[in-house]
Amino acid sequence: MINIWVWCGMVNDSLEPDSAMLIAKARELGSCITAVVIGKKPDLADSLRGADMILWCGESARAWKKGEILTQMLKTYLPDIVLFPAASESSLVAAHAAVQLETGLCADCTDLRIEDGQLIMHRPAFGGGVEADIVCPHHRPQMATVRTGVFAPYVQAEGKQEYEEFLPKAVIQEPIKLISSVMLPASKNLQNADIIVAGGLGVGSREGFALLQELADVLGGQVGATRAAVDAGFASWKHQIGQTGHMVHPKLYLAFGISGAIQHIAGMHGAECIISVNTDPRAPIFSYSDFAITADWKSIVSQLIVRLSK
Repeated sequence: MINIWVWCGMVNDSLEPDSAMLIAKARELGSCITAVVIGKKPDLADSLRGADMILWCGESARAWKKGEILTQMLKTYLPDIVLFPAASESSLVAAHAAVQLETGLCADCTDLRIEDGQLIMHRPAFGGGVEADIVCPHHRPQMATVRTGVFAPYVQAEGKQEYEEFLPKAVIQEPIKLISSVMLPASKNLQNADIIVAGGLGVGSREGFALLQELADVLGGQVGATRAAVDAGFASWKHQIGQTGHMVHPKLYLAFGISGAIQHIAGMHGAECIISVNTDPRAPIFSYSDFAITADWKSIVSQLIVRLSK
């Protein structure tokens, strides 16, 4: 029996949205799934369905202290595998625990599988030029952070779930003193967008992406970009979709001036509906599209803005 833990991070007293994604993948890989929460006691909500047990500690702490508490948990229960979302705080917690336990940590994985009881952690390297399978054969637990959006979440039917509260031993004083904090406004989340208007190198300029932003605003969506467009300076890295960027699963994906490099397809192929516009009728992205339009992207975008704005 493979015992897998899923770290469910808390942000402003709410579970990170990737909790459901990781629990779903853990259910696919293992036979005993534990969701681990440090902070406010979570409800038995949809995001935790699929876990057999919820291991909870009510400590309110920053990443460093959470890493200390998680280390105590891991030494007590000895799971085989621990999965974390590749969010900033979760990655810090994972790194702290891995150092304390002297085990490996594979960062930013895009796929996971089990072979002969061994976790195979797959991730891109060297800017997506190399695909690597990484294992941790000699130390336990096997630990990995998983890139946002690479697996689709699901909601399991109602099943028996239980809480188990963990009471940590005394944790040494944190070495950092918090003087003050400021809550920044929440940023728009590309990974959770239902509609994405994406552009590639064919869009040609920052001005072109400004037009895509106008269309996205009309549709109530977000703007995405290929790595080539980001490298060319047409869009910022936070818009990058693909193997070395965000993984997205929108209901509608509008692709303008995107040729369809496999690295980009890897980041958006989970879209429910893909509409592509390209002047090249043999553009590879057309093979992945539900609707393909051979035309100049700018004329199509301009017409959509006019008609949708009425």
